[in-house]
Amino acid sequence: MHNISQCVHAKNDKDTQRIAFNDHEPAKEVFRRGKKQWRKRGKKKKKGKLNSNNSHMKGIIIFRNGRGILITHSCPQFPALDPTEFSEIAVRKAQHIICINIDEKILEQLIQHLYNAHPHIYDMHVPNEYLKLDKMEKVKNNIFYDGDDSEVDELESYPSFEMKTPGGLEFDLFSKCDTSLGEPELWKSLWDEIANLYDQKFDVQTWYRRDKDLCKNEKHLIRDVGMIKVKPKFAKKVDDKAEWSTNKDHSKYGFSKDGKIVIIADMNHTV
Repeated sequence: MHNISQCVHAKNDKDTQRIAFNDHEPAKEVFRRGKKQWRKRGKKKKKGKLNSNNSHMKGIIIFRNGRGILITHSCPQFPALDPTEFSEIAVRKAQHIICINIDEKILEQLIQHLYNAHPHIYDMHVPNEYLKLDKMEKVKNNIFYDGDDSEVDELESYPSFEMKTPGGLEFDLFSKCDTSLGEPELWKSLWDEIANLYDQKFDVQTWYRRDKDLCKNEKHLIRDVGMIKVKPKFAKKVDDKAEWSTNKDHSKYGFSKDGKIVIIADMNHTV
């Protein structure tokens, strides 16, 4: 929660860039852009706002003086920034939260990533010095790639970025911007595309309680996890249980069979 508390302090700092996005917007209080005040959502505040027309992604970017952090997670209605506690809906299931240190090069790549993917941004402050970054002004003005951008060649379904953190961690970031029309059965699965790219089999934990998994096929390299079991030496006492089924786990991650690749995402292994 320390990094989230930095968001709270950053919301009143005019020199700090702040972008918070979540397809399930925080319910209690939401910052009103451009005004130093908070507004209530009234009687329905516990439900929050579900934005199904935007990409299924959740995170926060904070940046100042050449350094910043990216927090990517799977928690609905989180964070509200004031207060920073988890929402009731977020704590019902297991979740993932990953924090990554970033520099200006990664920041520019992240802005392009947001432009490609079109998240629901519920809180944003962009100091003028960052408007020079490619696509930053468009994102600030709620303009995103829609498959018909004269400034950009047609994007592939899942464009990727090679990134390296200030601490030396190297990783690939994939954007999902498939604007294909037609039947869902014909759309590509991000998980299957990545597995094919790395030519690896993966064990994947994703949330698909209410979804029909349209990706199951002998040719696919993905195996959907049905039960999580924690080895005793790693388990802490949580209701005296060290295992749970996938319908109690809202996190999304995968491991390659050789153990060398880890994937963290907010995408389910469904279309």
